[in-house]
Amino acid sequence: MTGPQEPGASAPTPTPTTRDADDAALLDAALLDAGAETRGDAPENGYRYGSLPRAAAAAKRPAGARALAPDLLRGLLMTLMALDHTAMALHTWQHGTNRATESDGVPVRRFNFATAYVVRTLTHLCGGGFAFLLGMGVVYLGRARARLGWAPRRLARYFAARAAVLTAVTAAFGWVLTGGQVWFLNAVLFALAVDYLLAGLLWLALDASERRLAARLAGVLKGADGAAAGEDEDEAEAEAERRPLRGHRRTEPSGAAARAASLSWHLHNGVLLALSVVTIFWNIWLSESHGHCTASSAPPPPWVPQHPLARIWFWPITQGRVLSGFPPLAWLSFAILGLLYGRAATQATANAKDTIEYGTRVVGGVSPGKGGQTHLGLPVFGSVREAARQVDAHVSAVFVPAAFAARAIIEAVEAEVPLVVSVAEHMPVHDLMRVHEVLRTQSRSRLVGPNCPGVMAPEQCRVGIMPFRQYRRGRVGIVSKSGTLSYEAVGATSAAGLGHSLVVVVGGDAMPGTTLVDALTVLFDDGETEGVVVIGEIGGEQELRAADMIAAYRRRTPKPKPVVAMVAGQTAPRGRIMGHAGAVLSPRDATAAEKAHALEQAGAVVVPHPGVMGTVMRELLG
Repeated sequence: MTGPQEPGASAPTPTPTTRDADDAALLDAALLDAGAETRGDAPENGYRYGSLPRAAAAAKRPAGARALAPDLLRGLLMTLMALDHTAMALHTWQHGTNRATESDGVPVRRFNFATAYVVRTLTHLCGGGFAFLLGMGVVYLGRARARLGWAPRRLARYFAARAAVLTAVTAAFGWVLTGGQVWFLNAVLFALAVDYLLAGLLWLALDASERRLAARLAGVLKGADGAAAGEDEDEAEAEAERRPLRGHRRTEPSGAAARAASLSWHLHNGVLLALSVVTIFWNIWLSESHGHCTASSAPPPPWVPQHPLARIWFWPITQGRVLSGFPPLAWLSFAILGLLYGRAATQATANAKDTIEYGTRVVGGVSPGKGGQTHLGLPVFGSVREAARQVDAHVSAVFVPAAFAARAIIEAVEAEVPLVVSVAEHMPVHDLMRVHEVLRTQSRSRLVGPNCPGVMAPEQCRVGIMPFRQYRRGRVGIVSKSGTLSYEAVGATSAAGLGHSLVVVVGGDAMPGTTLVDALTVLFDDGETEGVVVIGEIGGEQELRAADMIAAYRRRTPKPKPVVAMVAGQTAPRGRIMGHAGAVLSPRDATAAEKAHALEQAGAVVVPHPGVMGTVMRELLG
């Protein structure tokens, strides 16, 4: 991608990339998230951890239109439906239950042969599946039309018009198919029409109320937010020149709006979940047999309406000129669950938005099969190699699941991306061995992770999934094997008024790409870091090697930086994995107490838990 850079030479602008190849939902899930500055000795490709080249403008790419996951689900449902309906159309068999038709509450006394029964059982997923897709589609369409400037009233009219068209098709279908004997034949379409309209109106109501609630909550939370204002523009420009990947410091005076928006979003999702449960169970509550099949037919309860116009919403109808086997409100729960899924899927891009708003320079994303699309104004590439050809990326954040992480990491290494950060947890050991074999054959890329939340330079850049709002820029560097314990250390040092220069979580896997020693080397050489926090745990020998490195550093340095250390797992039993894949105390491993003693002998101040790290470090720094 970029060759060695001479000191002081000008270079293109940074173009960090993030990889998300999980094609499960939208283009949102494929967003390139990324970039963090790292620091230390210059590797062979000329990059220094602290002197990264400046970014080049990313080329504009044509926008894409489709999301893969809904199409995959739609194709699966149509395949299942075709298997059953084709067999019935060709008179291969009757329904899998050996009946000409089926009805709610009617017992099945004899089953057909196994193949027919299995196919028919799978086909029962189709009706609910299409209603689920309908709910997803409402979210995607509503968001897309809102971005085009459609007002809620126009969207409501659009939903109503589509529902009316489907209802008209239902009436025409029944009239034509029966030669006028049946005026209204509801074979799913009418149910989908009603559910589509109701789901659309529900989405509009939730969207409006979510914004109103967020605004009210922001007013309540505003006074509690004490985030500092950003530096002035001249200082920010100078900082961007000196540390290009970090970009500008955030200038938002308050995080109340973001917290309020998140809280409102979760509350409204809770409302949707509650509605879905109610609409599932009202099929039992309103059933003529209360959801139980009876051996003999019984007259319906007196409260069940018999008029077609009243009965068609909740109950099947086979009377007069109206035939309806798919009551619309009986399927509404699937549409509501589709709304919930659609909201959650489209929220997958929130991490990318947070990273961009934090000041990290992000230039695009990688997702196989989606090259050429854009998202959040950024290009999406089909592969890391393609991204490397078009933008001079030097950081790749890998968010793919563990089963695919090795391939994504190796692809980034083969594209010679200098820094690769992987958050995947529970990567197979053989995959990690393959990754390390590739890493040993090159000298241009460094891996941080897997099984880590990433790298953070507070108020400057973020690569990964750290809950960034408690981080404050300052003078303490943190290196940890545990993400959660690093958050505790961050909270303690923030409360002590120290802040953080750089936070590196190397991860808890048995074969990390970056070790505690690697990260300590960066922090000891960093000019902004005045004190260092080290958090280890049981398993492996990283803490012992870190102790040797700390001792050597203190011997050769006239005024060494103070080190506060902790080793988790003091009471862990041998032979049992304690959370991380590498956090297992085998008979040949040093115990947590032995590791803590080694760190103390090396000159580190060992503390029992991260809650006191802030006060201890403040005392050491004076």
